[in-house]
Amino acid sequence: RSTDKKNWENKNAVAATGNSSVPVSYTTTDEVSTIKGNLYYRLIQYDLNGDMYTSKVVQLDLDDDLKTTIHVYPNPATTQLNVEGLQSEGKLYNSTGAEIQVVSNGCLNVDHLPAGMYYIRSANQTIKFIKE
Repeated sequence: RSTDKKNWENKNAVAATGNSSVPVSYTTTDEVSTIKGNLYYRLIQYDLNGDMYTSKVVQLDLDDDLKTTIHVYPNPATTQLNVEGLQSEGKLYNSTGAEIQVVSNGCLNVDHLPAGMYYIRSANQTIKFIKE
């Protein structure tokens, strides 16, 4: 991460799972509660053959982006999921990253979804929930 897009610090390293014929998701967290202003993130991926790939830089405005928190309940859900805190419409994704539908605040019918892990993504946050 960086505060100026010039000086970068390594925050977290996540070991690769190796070769895969299906998409693999990786997650990590970064404590930012004491930081004000903008943070910039990029990912650096090292392939097993030594090749390196650097992602595009993503900006996080801590003064604005962390003011609202999305809440979903109950989690896990069986038939309905309550969604609160979206500042604009969000999107529902399955565990492979396929977009399923647009989501807004209120009661979301999840009865038709197969059991598994899902994500609601807004402009500044991603929330995971489980459908039983």
